[in-house]
Amino acid sequence: MNFYKELENIAKIYFFDNHEINFKNESKNYDYELISEFYYFIDKIKNWHIDNLKKEIDNFILVKKIKFSSLGIPLRNILINSSKGPGIDEIFYILGKKTSIERIKNYISKNQL
Repeated sequence: MNFYKELENIAKIYFFDNHEINFKNESKNYDYELISEFYYFIDKIKNWHIDNLKKEIDNFILVKKIKFSSLGIPLRNILINSSKGPGIDEIFYILGKKTSIERIKNYISKNQL
């Protein structure tokens, strides 16, 4: 980040409610079922502390026997419109449970088969 304007543009994705998923540079061919399963999994988490989020996400990946990138890249795009950025647990923590869940739910509802 070299300019204040860059910070302003980066911050918008975390703090504005009118979030629209933008896949202009990324594949839309994400595993819809995996994202749906994760949605129900993450919605049940009560302790939204960053350490617990990391533990729960790692556990989900372990149980599903998938690579982190299979979940991490789609989630980053769904949550912040970028495949790069902070850790998934950090993004969830910054956005908060309500916003995180809403963004995943919006993705699911727009991509139902």
